[in-house]
Amino acid sequence: MQRRLVVVVLVMALGLAGCPKNSYHDAVVAEHDAKTVVAAFQQAEIVEFHAGRIDIAEHQRLEDGIGKVGLAGVALTSALQQGASTTTALADFNLLAQAVGDLNSQGVLGIKNPQSQAALAAGIKSIQAVLANVQILLAQPTTETLTGATKP
Repeated sequence: MQRRLVVVVLVMALGLAGCPKNSYHDAVVAEHDAKTVVAAFQQAEIVEFHAGRIDIAEHQRLEDGIGKVGLAGVALTSALQQGASTTTALADFNLLAQAVGDLNSQGVLGIKNPQSQAALAAGIKSIQAVLANVQILLAQPTTETLTGATKP
């Protein structure tokens, strides 16, 4: 329960933070979408746990994984908001993508109930799809070019 509160607080804090207006801004917006999908994943996991379809050990593994995803997301958002180098942003993105992969391999794939596993696997795929958009945006240049009026 305490981890859930930490993840919720992190999501709220990041939602209130700003970012510089450059191409990273779009990546931050997309990363915020990823946080929303992760929060929905966590809610689905909690529903499965309270319904008795996920045991306590599975629940704890999943919550640990969600916490790691949250921390990696904080690092990426912070780097983007501070206008970090592309190398730094991509390194932080890779850590986030790895945390999501670990959540899947060490958490979701270990769930005994096939319906719960399928539902949460779909959630992981949603997170990965949103992160694919973030990765595309990170590959873009980090500065905007303003076009001026051309002379005849």
